[in-house]
Amino acid sequence: MDLPDRKDILIEEFKDKWQLTPEQLADTNNTEEEIKSMQDFLLSIGDGFREYITDWDLEDYFFLLDEEEDYILGLFLFSKGLTKCWCIISCYGQVEVHSENMDVDLLGDICNLIISGLFNLVGKEY
Repeated sequence: MDLPDRKDILIEEFKDKWQLTPEQLADTNNTEEEIKSMQDFLLSIGDGFREYITDWDLEDYFFLLDEEEDYILGLFLFSKGLTKCWCIISCYGQVEVHSENMDVDLLGDICNLIISGLFNLVGKEY
């Protein structure tokens, strides 16, 4: 999968081409438990975005599969007025790429929520 360019604003075309499919899940080397864990982490991040980032709308998010590395990513679409931006986050909590017009405060909020989500995961294991 080729990640979109930071200047790319036609995310619907990217979504149509790369959104995670049941066929891709069937071909992955991950167990059902690993897939569920990856998706659950990204879903919890999306829930956090909706709950705590109140000055931006989380319009949509969907899963992608990095077939080379065999893990799931989430693409999150945000809007505020006429401004739209996006970011791709791995199931390991790394911001892989974001749109060039990403608001700095929004990116800071995203990173803080990812860190919070990772702390919550670590806390569950101990």
